[in-house]
Amino acid sequence: MTIRPFLGDCQAGNGALQIAVAAQCLRTQQLPARLHAGTPAAGLDAGSADAKPAPLRRVLVCSTSLGGQSAAVVLGRAAPADAQHTNQG
Repeated sequence: MTIRPFLGDCQAGNGALQIAVAAQCLRTQQLPARLHAGTPAAGLDAGSADAKPAPLRRVLVCSTSLGGQSAAVVLGRAAPADAQHTNQG
C-alpha cells in the first residue's frame, strides 16, 4: 500500500504516516483504497480500487523518501485476551 497518491511526498514524515495508516488497517481489518494506479499487467490485482475488508494479522511497511531515507517496520495484531498466557511464577 502507499499513501503518496493521497498526500504526496511528505519527506521525513512518510514513514510515520505510513505506520499510522498500517495501524488503522490492522484495527479496522481493511485495506485502503488505491488511487491513480494505472492499468496493471494481465492477471495482477494492482489497479485502482476502493477500500476493502481483509483478514490482516501483520502489515509490512517499507518507506523511502526522496531524501534517501529508508525504513521497514512490521506491525502485528495482539493475541486475543483469552489466548494470552500469564506468567504466574
